[in-house]
Amino acid sequence: MAEGELPPLFDITPEKRDQMIEDLVQRITKAGMGTPAILFLSGYKPLGRLGGNALHIFSPFLGVFIPNIDAYGYLLQDPVNLEILIDRLEEIEDERVRQQRALREERRARARERRLRATGRGPDRESPEDAGGEREDQEQR
Repeated sequence: MAEGELPPLFDITPEKRDQMIEDLVQRITKAGMGTPAILFLSGYKPLGRLGGNALHIFSPFLGVFIPNIDAYGYLLQDPVNLEILIDRLEEIEDERVRQQRALREERRARARERRLRATGRGPDRESPEDAGGEREDQEQR
């Protein structure tokens, strides 16, 4: 650092940045706002600097609810950090969608199995029509 230069207000290391991004991702997904956040942040990219400065301006009010709001404002000013945040949110949302699909398929399979049992055709049983046909063959013999 040259003489007369001030140290940066927030010196965010890559580890600290990743931790802050992960914290944001967890808060967003916990609130169920993953997809809206992705859409908002994708459109927000060109205004990143302005949004980061807005967080600094409103930090006295928002600081009550969000600790270290100034650090998050600094974090969101960098387009690279925004891209990392969006990518991480997309990963989490993709995993959530995969889990929902798997759960839906499992529920459908259970419902299908219950319907088969209710009609008397279990997975290991023959249909009543087939069983009746065999009985007639045996009676004729």
